[in-house]
Amino acid sequence: MSEESEHEGRTSCDEVATPSPLTEGSLVRRLVQLAVPFLIPNLLYLAVLVADRMWIGQVGTEAMAGLGVAHAALMICVTMIMGPAIGTLGRVARAIGAGNNDQALSFYGQGLLVGLVIGVVFAVLAFLLPDLVIAVMSDAEADAQMLAGARDYLAISMFALLFNGPLFVLTFGVQGAGDGRSAFLVGAIAPIVNLILDPILIFGANLGLSGAAYATLIAYACALLFGCLLLSQRRRSFRLEWPRLWPVSDKTYEIIRVGLPGTLEQLVRTSALFLMVMILARFGAMVLSAYTATIVITMTLVLPGLAFGQATAALMGQNLGAERPVRAWRTAWTSVWLYSGVMVVAGLVVWSWSAELIGLFDSHPSVIQEGQRLLRIMVLSFPAVAIALILSKAFVGASVTLPPMFAAAAAHLVFQIPCAWYLGGRLGAEGAYMAMSAAFYVHAALNMFLFWRKFRVA
Repeated sequence: MSEESEHEGRTSCDEVATPSPLTEGSLVRRLVQLAVPFLIPNLLYLAVLVADRMWIGQVGTEAMAGLGVAHAALMICVTMIMGPAIGTLGRVARAIGAGNNDQALSFYGQGLLVGLVIGVVFAVLAFLLPDLVIAVMSDAEADAQMLAGARDYLAISMFALLFNGPLFVLTFGVQGAGDGRSAFLVGAIAPIVNLILDPILIFGANLGLSGAAYATLIAYACALLFGCLLLSQRRRSFRLEWPRLWPVSDKTYEIIRVGLPGTLEQLVRTSALFLMVMILARFGAMVLSAYTATIVITMTLVLPGLAFGQATAALMGQNLGAERPVRAWRTAWTSVWLYSGVMVVAGLVVWSWSAELIGLFDSHPSVIQEGQRLLRIMVLSFPAVAIALILSKAFVGASVTLPPMFAAAAAHLVFQIPCAWYLGGRLGAEGAYMAMSAAFYVHAALNMFLFWRKFRVA
């Protein structure tokens, strides 16, 4: 779609928006203004992840290892339903920045339609794939109890994507519009419901690992219902209008065009995690449990980056839509510096308290020792994680998603997995950890180069 077409029809609708105020004022203030409403729901999701793993850790090391195996597979599925949300965020942000509210609403409706279709597909696959996936990921000598729990958790969680697919679009769309309040309200429902239901279903109903998955399914359903009711209110200038869910070929194409490479980028990352679990599985349940705990700790530190990244995406898109490329460029690099500072400080804390952090999830001495070793290697990559994450999100906001996809594939599939396999065979699990850490520097370097090539300003 040409740039000119983005401005068509500005006077054809009574709800033509003026250029967004987010394209004016202090960059730091605008980033924080948008990031904080995104961060709070992310922290609530983190609380769910931490609670899940702490409670499942009480069930036993086998259950914790099973969660690690199932979660790696689930993340691939979650990644594959994010395409409509990524495409919606980028196109909505560009339309809002250009002052075209009608076009933004049209992209929002088409994104939700595609999200619903993909959610239905994965709900059907929940009855077909889990046994095969768990069999492929696990060792022939793996504990039967661990495999059964992993299979049930994966099947229930895949069915929950029926609700999570359109829910992603609801939240990403309002983020692209710069509506932090609505993003916060919709994003906070699922983790709150999940936190309430987790202990009830895991221990009260004695469902164990399956209870955690059922809690997530119910939470997503509640959040989607609430979000649809909230965003359908007529008094809102940016809202969900049900007639706009009827297929419109050019808008649907744009959502898919932008969202598909973004999905593939995320799929590359989660596929790398999936393959890393397969590589680490040969070292036993202790290493898998340590890896599972480490992923939670790392995700804790990534959540502020996701919040800054979503804010960066919204501001990048709106500034480009408003034809302010210099401000868009400065927005991305300001966000990189802010989050890099956070990660450096966080790295020092994690290095000092690594054993205690692992012990929160699994108190077995061997798991703590292995987790401490992994955490201290991963800490070295934290600045690179910040650069790679923020610039990837900036590309999304600009609706340019091919370059970060190639960067992620080169770093995490072409470089990381072969290196992890080779070094793991030579140096044990520690060699695989080194490959994971180094891959983020490759990813950051490629993203910096590609971003400079695409958006550099005089």
